[in-house]
Amino acid sequence: MNLVDYLKRSKLKTREDLVRFLDNFDDNATSWRDTTQEIMDISRISREYLEEYDNIKVDPVDFSMISRMKKPSDWNVEGKASVVNNFDKMSASTQKKFLKEIEEMFSE
Repeated sequence: MNLVDYLKRSKLKTREDLVRFLDNFDDNATSWRDTTQEIMDISRISREYLEEYDNIKVDPVDFSMISRMKKPSDWNVEGKASVVNNFDKMSASTQKKFLKEIEEMFSE
């Protein structure tokens, strides 16, 4: 199922919804072609929302280091972990804005 269809059926309203959505991105990438740019984008957006709306700064995931030093599967795993960690630090109002942004990003 593609992500647009997924979001038509399952709206993002809670942390659990976010985790289920992120599960659509493979943790077992065997080549760099299998890694997903979307995870890097969602990770960046989660960090930006945390800083902009809650004034909490977190270090970004160094995706360039992952591609040089680690295996392809680490890209999605570490990216998804950063999204959930950042989400857990957000206020309830920021979480709501963030989830809406992700839905809109994948609904286009």
